[in-house]
Amino acid sequence: MYAANSKWDKTTRTLMKLNVTFIILVFLSALAACAIRLREHSAGASAPAFLLRFAVLPAISGFLLYLVGQALLRLHGANIRLLQYVPVFLCLLLCFNVSLWYSDNSFCTAVFLFPLFLTVIFSDKRMSRLVTLCAVILLALSDLLPLLFDADDATTVTVSYIFRFVISLCIYVSAYMTACVIIESIASRDKKIEENIDMRNKLAEELKYDHLTGLYSLGTFEKLMIDFTVEAEANHAPLSMAIIDIDNFKKVNDNYGHAQGNVVLVALSELLQGHCSGREAVARYGGEEFVIFFPNTDIAVAFTKLDEMRKAFAALSFDFLPEGNHITFSAGLAAYPGSKCSNAFFFELADKAMYEAKSSGKNRICVQRVS
Repeated sequence: MYAANSKWDKTTRTLMKLNVTFIILVFLSALAACAIRLREHSAGASAPAFLLRFAVLPAISGFLLYLVGQALLRLHGANIRLLQYVPVFLCLLLCFNVSLWYSDNSFCTAVFLFPLFLTVIFSDKRMSRLVTLCAVILLALSDLLPLLFDADDATTVTVSYIFRFVISLCIYVSAYMTACVIIESIASRDKKIEENIDMRNKLAEELKYDHLTGLYSLGTFEKLMIDFTVEAEANHAPLSMAIIDIDNFKKVNDNYGHAQGNVVLVALSELLQGHCSGREAVARYGGEEFVIFFPNTDIAVAFTKLDEMRKAFAALSFDFLPEGNHITFSAGLAAYPGSKCSNAFFFELADKAMYEAKSSGKNRICVQRVS
């Protein structure tokens, strides 16, 4: 009926139902008043006229206004502005309808406040100003029209009317200012929420990557491990993982300083990233340790790729090193055994292989298989 994808669709439906409820409640109130009138006045000759005047006719005119509003929404329901304005101004016209049939100034003043505070839902100051202006005009008309048919003391009635209108105007101005304060408060709160969300998203993006190397961080590595192992089990696909540790890295930091150590870390990161392709992912696990995931790759192919990386890194030259000296890494490689092992056990397999490579001479790759 309305714009199916509009965020205001649900709000519009609720407000239209509220308008129907308003019409029904006014009708039921008039019926109750008619019943009280019949009880107080035993002669019920005026009961049908009273019922027609204060219950039936207001209800009919109210439902006609409602049908006009529904027709507008059916024809132009894709217009977001219309979705917001139609239910509010329908409520305003229903209040005018009530004020015409029930000529009670206090009641009319109060009933016109209702559509004004509905504008707060949409946080729209322009709508609030427009509704306030229309409410003042319609209230003036609802009070003025009966005067045109009143032949009694016109001067007294006019003075009384002006006084009531000024009081009502002051009430509406105060209500409008209150609505604006509420709208500004909501807008300020929404702005803070948006700023907090942006800050949280920015922080999450920063935490996703390692600050020094630009590789995935430890937190991202843990998520990747879950994603890759779940995918491997679901598709019965191979998954290989390598853990890399730079050989004698502490000596690099001790002899040449941490700044030069960072140069080595960045150089290895760029090399690993450059040799990875497709969905292969590299993360810095911590310190001088790195992890590479080889999804949909059996361990033999992964070993070949990893060995190419090892040889390329060993061939790198660093300005701070004496000529002919090179830095190497050792690596452990493991294949995901499947559902019979946990992620922790999978990591332990690769970690054990890496320590085996360290203890057996460094600058090599060892493969750990499930016994």
